[in-house]
This record gives sequence, structure tokens and C-alpha cells, in this order.
Amino acid sequence: NTSPHFHLVERGHVMKTMHGKIKGFKQGTFFFKRTVEKNRNDIREAVGGHMFKKLRKKLKNG
Repeated sequence: NTSPHFHLVERGHVMKTMHGKIKGFKQGTFFFKRTVEKNRNDIREAVGGHMFKKLRKKLKNG
């Protein structure tokens, strides 16, 4: 994800007033972590296949 605030939403963050006083803590949503865990096997297959193709091409072209 390329959003500059992604890490704040994903992991949580301290909430402060404009003057820097701590107001509370916003718990993280961990949506990326849950998505990866849910799709772990598909991701592993896709990455493995991609790596295998690149390696085969590299060895073939030597």
C-alpha cells in the first residue's frame, strides 16, 4: 500500500491534540495482516511460481 498513513491505520497510533497533549490511543485494524494470513497459500503459490519462472529464464539464458 502506498498511502502515507497506512502504518498508522494498520498498527495503531497515539492520538494527540494540536498542542501535542496525548488524548488516547487508536487501536490498529491489522487488515493487511489478516488478508495475508487468509490468502497465505495463494500468495505462496504465486510468489513461488514467479520466482521459478525467473530462475528458469536466468539458467536458460546463462
